[in-house]
Formats: sequence, structure tokens, C-alpha cells
Amino acid sequence: MVQDSNVVSSVTQKLDVNVGNTTNTTTATTAATTAATATATATNMPSKFNFPKISNFIVYIHEFDKFDESGNQKCRNHNCMKSVCKPFRKYCSKKCSIQFTKWYNANFYWRNIRNQVLKRDNYTCQICGIVLHRKKRFNKPLKNWLECDHIIPKSYYYHLGYQFDTLDNKVKTILEFIHNGNNLRTLCYKCHKNLSANVVSDRSKLLNPYGDTN
Repeated sequence: MVQDSNVVSSVTQKLDVNVGNTTNTTTATTAATTAATATATATNMPSKFNFPKISNFIVYIHEFDKFDESGNQKCRNHNCMKSVCKPFRKYCSKKCSIQFTKWYNANFYWRNIRNQVLKRDNYTCQICGIVLHRKKRFNKPLKNWLECDHIIPKSYYYHLGYQFDTLDNKVKTILEFIHNGNNLRTLCYKCHKNLSANVVSDRSKLLNPYGDTN
């Protein structure tokens, strides 16, 4: 079970970022820096949290399209600057098409991320311990089902040093925070609903842990 008392510290101390078959580690130094930034921001924060609000954290596949200075389209795949070749419209080869599509689907489709987390947690709520079917329709008679919860809510992204403006910043935010498995857990609908009701209070405590009023 994930314990609420240490969940924030465990996530901010170390975030393992899985990109394709490569695993990168955000060290405690980076976590300390982002935590310090969040605390500094909270010190002079107005009562209404004044930061960019994102309704949907989505990076669309067309955002990865690349062009040269003459406007000719380049292969969409990472680190590949070859020109697009027929019969492909966005890639230079079948290899690049398969490689990029696999990486994008594994890291940017929320449904895939959610299913991975539910399977990892054995379809068990990490608060109350109830085990439910992975598909919502089979649990409706119980009026309870499984959901994927962000341990540190998505709305904290800005205070943890993330931006969601340029493509590079969007990819970084999604891979390191929004879709990071270390910041996700399985909860049942009832437990998730109870947590969501307290999210505003929890945000205030995390961003202003000493209760400063200035």
C-alpha cells in the first residue's frame, strides 16, 4: 500500500523516467531544487493560486512534425533529420515510423499509461485494498471502480518547476511528472473521490508547509 504520510517525499526525492527502453533518473539534487522553487513561490503566493492552468496535458503527435529552412518536411522520429520518403508522409522509412509510433503510444496515450499502472498494482486500490475488475462496466453494480490517481496532483506542475509551453517543455512535463509511474497509483472511485475533495487544502499545505501568511 502507498502510505499518505511519505508519498510526497518519496516521489520528489527520486523520479524514474522511462523513455522507450532507456531509464533516466532525476536525482535528489533536482528534486531539492524543484522543491525549493515551490516553497519560494508559495511564500509570496496570493490566496488564489496565480499560475498557468492547463485543462488537458496532451502532446499531439503532429506537434513532432519537423521542417527544414526551406519548408521541406523532415522525418518525425527523434534525432533523424532525413527527408520524408514515399510512401510515408511523416517518416523517412518504415523503421522510423515503427520506432516513433511505439514510443509515442507508450508514453503519451493516457489510456496506455493508466492500464500499465492498474496492472502493476494488481487492480488493487492502494488505500483501502479492494480488488476490482480492470474494466469499469463489470464493477458498476458495486458503484465502485478503479481509477488512476496522481499522487502529487497535476495542478502542482508549475510549482515543481515545469512548464507546458514549448514542445520540449511539454515532453519533459509529461514524461517526468504527468505520466511518471512513480507519481501514479491505483485507487478505487470512492477513495479517489474522498481525496479529490481535499485537494485544495492539501495543495496549500504542500506549497506552504510552515503556514506563512506573508
